[in-house]
Amino acid sequence: MAATFTVKKTKGNNSVIESSVPLVPGETYTIQSSKQSAVSEDVSYTRSNRSRQNSFSGGIDTSFFKSDTLQEHEIDIEARYGWNFADYEVGPLMHINLIDRGAGFNTDYSVGGYFDYNFISNVASEDQIFGLTAQGYAGNREFTSGSSSQISALGGGGFYTWFLMRSTTSLRFEGLVERKTIATSVASSNVFGFAGKMLLAFYF
Repeated sequence: MAATFTVKKTKGNNSVIESSVPLVPGETYTIQSSKQSAVSEDVSYTRSNRSRQNSFSGGIDTSFFKSDTLQEHEIDIEARYGWNFADYEVGPLMHINLIDRGAGFNTDYSVGGYFDYNFISNVASEDQIFGLTAQGYAGNREFTSGSSSQISALGGGGFYTWFLMRSTTSLRFEGLVERKTIATSVASSNVFGFAGKMLLAFYF
């Protein structure tokens, strides 16, 4: 079985085609050379490469913040859900932070979202993706003394994603500059710092 197709536009090695057979962006097809070219209709796809429409990511990272009045070390447990639109990805995220300011760990609980702009489209044929990312979140900090404060943060930077063995499982590395605001009933402070992150992401 074969189906004919019509080339609508060509620029270099890239072409826009019209086909009677449903085609999947990012997949590879075999063109049969003849007087009337055809594309194979009976193409077998591996399930791992059919779709990257959604993702679930999780990871643990560490960061260091410092200002004139504050210094802290953080261990951050993070989970995300994402919707992938090839050139960009967006979704919600959740943080649980353990913070040491020299007197034991306090705990942050926060939720927010992220936005990625991909320099390489995140489709099944690509096994390395990189681009820019922006993230923001807000939540509550519980101190060991029993008191609490409100926190919010905004950050931006770059990321690199590597798909393992051309599967839908990937490692994601991020480097961000972040600004965080910590506010209590009597005072507030802003801290700036660098966050390095590594997450394990599953696309489906």
